[in-house]
Amino acid sequence: MTMAERVERARALVERAGAPATLHRATEDLFPDVDGLPEVPLSELTVDGLASGIQHHGGMVVRGLLAPDQVEALRAQLQDGTLRAKQGGASSSEVDRMVAMLIDAYRAQGVLDLAERYLGEAPVGFPHRTVVKRNEPSAGLPWHQDASFFRGPCGSLDVWTALTECGRKCPSLWLVPRRIERILDESQTTVDASATVEDEMPEVLEGVEAVRPVLQPGDAILLDEMTVHRTGTGWKIPSREVAVTWFFAPSRLPAMTARPIAF
Repeated sequence: MTMAERVERARALVERAGAPATLHRATEDLFPDVDGLPEVPLSELTVDGLASGIQHHGGMVVRGLLAPDQVEALRAQLQDGTLRAKQGGASSSEVDRMVAMLIDAYRAQGVLDLAERYLGEAPVGFPHRTVVKRNEPSAGLPWHQDASFFRGPCGSLDVWTALTECGRKCPSLWLVPRRIERILDESQTTVDASATVEDEMPEVLEGVEAVRPVLQPGDAILLDEMTVHRTGTGWKIPSREVAVTWFFAPSRLPAMTARPIAF
């Protein structure tokens, strides 16, 4: 399926969407004794566990979310660096192949089914937020919530998967391991969000310590738009490779200039 075809299918899903779907809610904390982020292997990941990890702890780590052969196949697509479609849906055969390969891997691993049960609808995404990329050392993004970029809460699911080892010689993500229910940047701007959140961090971190999970290839961090996080710093190797996908319910799709795509 080409990116253009994915855009058309997503448009139909959004047009058919009615009242906002019900996000799967955690009735209790299934990880009450965990300091930091809960961790489970993919074989033990359930929709209740996913809801509990994100809605009580701000996120969770899933070990082996992608299989070794899937990781290597995705890495092989990065001969020329990051593959990312444009916000308007413009792509190339290489990008189309990458997105199809990533989505096929999610489907085979049960991630698409899990996302649908968690979000309450068959998920859609955005082309520029469905990406396999090679990052080189940088200062990284400061503390932020993606809700600022999405113009408010939307009940999303982000799957951030390491394709190379992350956390020792190159960074994974720094996360605040607690649930934050309010948008720290009330103006919801993409320009000033990080600066505003930085001012709030002493209060946000009171009583907890930020964590940076160590991930092996195929391990993933699951979070949502309310999770307070920053991209890590402290590089000792030339690059890292990751796959990142944001999933949204069509009926709760954030207002963005990008066209959604279907999975």
